[in-house]
Amino acid sequence: MSRADLARRSDVSVFIANTNITSSIKRHLISFSYTDKEDEADDLQLKLSDRDCLWLEKWFDTVVDAASSSEKENSDQNDNDEITSYTVTAANGIKVYLRPDETCMPLNGVLISSGDTVKVKSIAKGWANIEYGDGISGYVKSCYLAKTISTSSENGEPVSKGLDISASIILQNEKSDGKDRILDCGQFELDNLDFDGPPATVNIKCTSLSFRKSIRQTKKNRSWEKYKLSGILAEMAERNGMAYMFLLDTDPFYDRIEQIDISDIAFIEQLAANASGSLKVSANILILYNANGTGASIRTIKRRDGTYLKWKLSSGEADTKYHECRVSYTDPSTGKLIEGVAKSGEKVKDGENKQVLNIKAKVKSSAEAKTLAEMKLQRANRFENKASFTFPGDPYLVSGCIVTLEKWGAFDGEYVIYEAKHSISRSGYTTQINLRKKV
Repeated sequence: MSRADLARRSDVSVFIANTNITSSIKRHLISFSYTDKEDEADDLQLKLSDRDCLWLEKWFDTVVDAASSSEKENSDQNDNDEITSYTVTAANGIKVYLRPDETCMPLNGVLISSGDTVKVKSIAKGWANIEYGDGISGYVKSCYLAKTISTSSENGEPVSKGLDISASIILQNEKSDGKDRILDCGQFELDNLDFDGPPATVNIKCTSLSFRKSIRQTKKNRSWEKYKLSGILAEMAERNGMAYMFLLDTDPFYDRIEQIDISDIAFIEQLAANASGSLKVSANILILYNANGTGASIRTIKRRDGTYLKWKLSSGEADTKYHECRVSYTDPSTGKLIEGVAKSGEKVKDGENKQVLNIKAKVKSSAEAKTLAEMKLQRANRFENKASFTFPGDPYLVSGCIVTLEKWGAFDGEYVIYEAKHSISRSGYTTQINLRKKV
């Protein structure tokens, strides 16, 4: 809570290797940006001044160790418990449940605050069995916990890539009522460090899904029989120590489908695309949702309504506007051609070339081929009409949400946010949303 008489302002909270370093970096912070993406891993970037070469010469050790020392003075954590000790990263804290099920009532009055340490007995299917304080035990969502790790490797060299990072944006006194709005950006892994100057600066780049994780890197071969898409998603999430959310309206069933020389994440993305869905990775959660967005429109953007700072509209043709999609498959056992065609319904103008999207895919019937062609055509044409708006910082604007454009002529209609970039600098807090027309 903030005082109601204070001006609306924004702040950030940053944890590195389970250590709250917000106060340590505040005077060095030049800019902070969190990009929430559809069909891609989210990314987090921090730019810090490094006039004293603190980061260049000593990397993270000085800042992290100093913050760790401060934390340990007020901590009862035993060194012997390091293997099972986790830190709460959710900005609003987490509730404790008697069972690993959000439909049951949480423990009355128990809310574990951000930065507190818990002991974890086990983790399964996105839930952690924990002990906290004096005699409190139960289950919490594992995506809001970060395992305690050392900031130095076995040979004494400082650890850089692979450090766990979590962050939140705090919009204080949002509506002049003393209440704060918090955007939990989720968990990330340090991916890259860039130093430049003068003046000396360091750019910290993080990703919500590391390139080194097996779900993204390891190519696998496997066949799936008698599986629903939700079952494949659940199994992959559990195998990779992640939680999952299945938000598609339909749940395709596969008699048999093959994962051939492709990573788990790329395979799920393919299945999602064929089911008119989108996949995003956030806070160690695999989220599969409708490509046309989720829920009702959360905002109407009217031309000259004074709510936005910048705007841009665009309409594309090449690779974004197909009049027809043709899916075909030749059965090797019979030599029979199976084919299905979907058309956009838009008439081809005189002198205009008709763009046809040709897809080769294993299908059992013409009806299945036509259904797949309709999905592929819809997905290919989704970026024909795009828009971009920049607003004063708004934590409610995230990917997958739907907004409506009015009084923009041919661009009127409902759009899906496929990317939302939240940026904080010394100039203030802004949110840029990139939109694609709902199809």
